Amino acid sequence: MKIFDLHCHPTLKPMLMLEENRKNPWEEIDNWVNKIYDSQSNLEQLLDGGCNLACVGVGSIETAFLTGALVQTLAGPVRYVDKRQLKRIARMADGYRYPQLLEQEFNSINQYPDNPFEEWEHVKWIKSMDEYDPDDMDTLHLIASQEGGHGLYYGKNESDDIDIMLDKISVYRSGEPVRLLYLTLTHISQNVFANHAYAIKILGKKPFLPLGNGITTKGHQIIKACLDTESPGKPILLDIKHLSLVARKEYYAAYSHMPMIASHMAVTGCSWHEKPIVKVRKKRAHEVYKVKYERQRGHIEGTYFNPDSINLYDEDIQAIIKSDGLIGIILDERVLGYSKDKTSKEFISNDEWDAFIAPVTEEGLRLKLMSDDEDQLDDEADQELDNEDLRLIEGQSVERSRDKRYIHLLHLLNNIVHIIKVGQSMGEEFDASKHIVIGSDFDGLVNPIDCCLTAVEFGSLKDSLAEAIELYTLDLIPDPASFVEDVFYKNGITFLNKYFR
Repeated sequence: MKIFDLHCHPTLKPMLMLEENRKNPWEEIDNWVNKIYDSQSNLEQLLDGGCNLACVGVGSIETAFLTGALVQTLAGPVRYVDKRQLKRIARMADGYRYPQLLEQEFNSINQYPDNPFEEWEHVKWIKSMDEYDPDDMDTLHLIASQEGGHGLYYGKNESDDIDIMLDKISVYRSGEPVRLLYLTLTHISQNVFANHAYAIKILGKKPFLPLGNGITTKGHQIIKACLDTESPGKPILLDIKHLSLVARKEYYAAYSHMPMIASHMAVTGCSWHEKPIVKVRKKRAHEVYKVKYERQRGHIEGTYFNPDSINLYDEDIQAIIKSDGLIGIILDERVLGYSKDKTSKEFISNDEWDAFIAPVTEEGLRLKLMSDDEDQLDDEADQELDNEDLRLIEGQSVERSRDKRYIHLLHLLNNIVHIIKVGQSMGEEFDASKHIVIGSDFDGLVNPIDCCLTAVEFGSLKDSLAEAIELYTLDLIPDPASFVEDVFYKNGITFLNKYFR
């Protein structure tokens, strides 16, 4: 059994500890009760799960994430998160700035090429598929990616000089210190390159509100430097994950000639012209609109889609497939659409609002406007959801059952089914099933699906998915065994053999 993961974070959780106390990326982080902060894809877990090739999303922890609420919340219940480390990153002390944190993540692999506990297991960065040995199941071959353009900043969160940041792209293109397969231009907070889709819904919304408008001039300069096929070195592909809808549309219009990556995503289940919006509200305190959706039923009974614009609309799926790109399916239960709440909310920047809400007419929008009383009740409901999420972070109320394992599996299958159906609508020349891989986002502070809590369970997930296909979607996927082999391994290898040489 061989597994490929397009997006995971084996180096991230150790970075939440002070360097002198830091666990190495082979060690398990076990907080006893909290599956979000436990190890999900450390190097040993990946190998034990049959994964000998993975893309590592290396990305400095953003200061916006390190709010006072988060620091206080994690200080007690999570054993392997050091409050001093978070504070130093938050204030960008010397040694804790974005470039320095990135270097520490890269070095954490280089310092431990061998498993200290199983001496026959090894890890290495590779710069081309020529360095990958598919039959060596004792060596974890890693391909680097960078999640968040803020990692290109210099000094103490500085980003004014585009030439310094373009020089860093040139260095990456040369393969130093590693070669990047792809760059995720933005992440969960505002940066100077592009507006992001709203993602973090707890621990204070303000630091994570999307306030920009599409891709900036600097963003286009970085993208062109990455994709250029004439400049020295190897091109760096772009990951459309985390881009706002408007930024994604701008990207498709300008750069569809290169294969696109959607590294760790799910689908909305709809066109961007038919968003299931039930209410909207222009917020007074911030330059954003609040959008409230009704979750739409999935293709499989008991499943729903997550309609938030951070996920892929049908047109996104079509653009990625046409570019010969990859869609990595995330293994986070909420992103895949599982939730007790039948509605979902996000925020859209004022500057992007007109483009986002189209083609809703002025009269149609008026009927969806949220009154002051509705907005107040809605905010109160949001606070209760925030409290539930805080309890989850603290390791409380984590209920796992056989029923939840199965419904989470069906939500995963539902997302896959929708991608295939969208592909079928594009014509016979496109086969969407060849563009789907696993992009787990494990160790990216995700709440994993109960049927696959860690990378160790990749094999059982693969078998369970094949069985579910037999029961629910055999008409759409007539050869389940071959299909899951493609999704969990062959599709990724085929893509990399084309574009990582």
